[in-house]
Amino acid sequence: MASSSNRPPNTTDNYPSTIRLPPGKQSFTTYLWNPQNNSILGRTGTSWAKITIFYVIFYLFLAGFFSLLGAVFYQTISYDLPTYTGEASILKHPGLGFRPLVKELVDKKYILSYDPSDNKTTTGFVNNINKFLERYNNQSVSTHRPCTWNEKKSNERNEKQCLVIWRSINTTCNPNNNWGYHSTSPCIILKMNKMIDYKPIPLKDLADLPTSLQAHINQTVAPKDAMAKNVWVWCESQNKDVVLEQRSPGIPIYYYPYNNQPGYLSPIVIVRVHLKADVTTIVTCKVWGEKITHKSNRRLTGMADFSITAANTKTQKTAEL
Repeated sequence: MASSSNRPPNTTDNYPSTIRLPPGKQSFTTYLWNPQNNSILGRTGTSWAKITIFYVIFYLFLAGFFSLLGAVFYQTISYDLPTYTGEASILKHPGLGFRPLVKELVDKKYILSYDPSDNKTTTGFVNNINKFLERYNNQSVSTHRPCTWNEKKSNERNEKQCLVIWRSINTTCNPNNNWGYHSTSPCIILKMNKMIDYKPIPLKDLADLPTSLQAHINQTVAPKDAMAKNVWVWCESQNKDVVLEQRSPGIPIYYYPYNNQPGYLSPIVIVRVHLKADVTTIVTCKVWGEKITHKSNRRLTGMADFSITAANTKTQKTAEL
């Protein structure tokens, strides 16, 4: 049995035992300002200076780093044109814009309803068309020029853009007759929505067009020439008793492509709908050209549907009585 004298000495026997006491409670005012060590919020002036310098340098580095990334990124994009255009763009088919603007949409049909005898229902439509045409009326020779087939159109941004003279369009619609909204023959202005670097291609075969549009083109002086130089905006009504006046449905392709040129104006087509009073008429307008698809699913492409009614509220009230 080993002797107790052979045990290693217990080191704790040579030092007095210590008991750690929890730190004393510190009041909030002492935390704010401790006069014993001249600390504010638990830090001395030196500590505050060090941490301030650290964060100033840290955030200056972050700001410089992200500024450098932003500068490199903006060198890869254009301020005037999107990165993806033409075939690379997600926009494959042009939409069909129109005036007057209509907010009400039911079953993907724009509801155009008014009373010819009530200015409250017609003034908004008339003013909307007039405001839309202000830019067309304000064209000048300093910013625009007449375009012809014999002159090659320039797509440079600093070049003068093609004049779009709506008054030269063969139509009975004009501001003097309030665009037909004081009668049962309202006018609708149609245009292809702008798409960067898009140039419509005319259809080659007359048979690909609606029968009524074929008849219109055949009445022109040179049908083949008209087919080769235009895309078409043509409307048809479900009500055969409704007459659609569309004397100039062709859009010359020399207006395209659109490349965000300052002063560019879209060519327009004007359609007049001769309605029957108090009869709702469905009118469908479509753009006709190569590779233009007509869809009315999630978003309308290449077409627009209208539900048009010229309702005489005075007549209706009399009938009710």
